Amino acid sequence: MRCAALLGMLVTHEADALTLRPMTMPESKAVLVASRPESARYVVSVVLRRNGAANEIKLVQSVPTAISADAALGVVTKEALAQYPGYSILSTLVSPLADRPAPCGFQANI
Repeated sequence: MRCAALLGMLVTHEADALTLRPMTMPESKAVLVASRPESARYVVSVVLRRNGAANEIKLVQSVPTAISADAALGVVTKEALAQYPGYSILSTLVSPLADRPAPCGFQANI
């Protein structure tokens, strides 16, 4: 469980749920600590080009869980190059994946 004091409220994070409740007196003396989650999900896209062929490309996409965008990119590019020998990286894109549903109520589970 992770806890952080925020504007007189106690925010706790257990599993995938956040809880917000008023702090009691002993908790209000806690030091404010900002921390990031140990891991997050990212959408990683890698465009590969066949060595020696200008017009032959492959798109590899994955949704890894990693501690940072750089770590997610490293895992996916390593796997893509291992799976497609003879290809080199042309371009990459990494985007964090929100864990909360979209405002309209639609949620895609990947």
